[in-house]
Amino acid sequence: MVPACNFGLGIEWQLGFSRSWSDGSSRFPEAYFQGKSAWGTLRDGGWSVGVVGGVVRRTEDGTGWENPYALGIVSWAVGEAPANIHVNLGWTRSKLEGRNSTLWGIAVERPVSTAFTVLAESFGDDRGNPFFRVGGRYAAIKDRLDFDLSFVTRSGGNKSDRFISLGLHAQADRILP
Repeated sequence: MVPACNFGLGIEWQLGFSRSWSDGSSRFPEAYFQGKSAWGTLRDGGWSVGVVGGVVRRTEDGTGWENPYALGIVSWAVGEAPANIHVNLGWTRSKLEGRNSTLWGIAVERPVSTAFTVLAESFGDDRGNPFFRVGGRYAAIKDRLDFDLSFVTRSGGNKSDRFISLGLHAQADRILP
């Protein structure tokens, strides 16, 4: 769950939590706090750039809000019914391991109808094998309510590196003037 709000200055603030189920048990392994901003538009064959910065709290390794990260993102639209391509590059610091890592990702989103988009993504860091994600997004209410379902796995990974991701994105009108 990632509630987000923009209080001004073009920065969206998020406080997110993850919950996972494995072998019949449930746990909250991570939480994060981040700010992000983007400039440009992907409409009509356009492009955008963005930045993200934040901190992660990992309950399993006992660290607090001590794992910072930063990403730069470039996105552009290609084609008449544009496929959106997203590329990111960034940095993170693991307090437990006492080391820095380079983060990276590349994703493609392609609408196949007015309501349905297919997506594919690869992402990871310079310390391990990459993850791959494939799935789709359904726009139940255009620009207001999306659902997505995807499968995630790690190259050369085992059962613990495979996930099914369910997503919900709801966007409201401005709450404050």
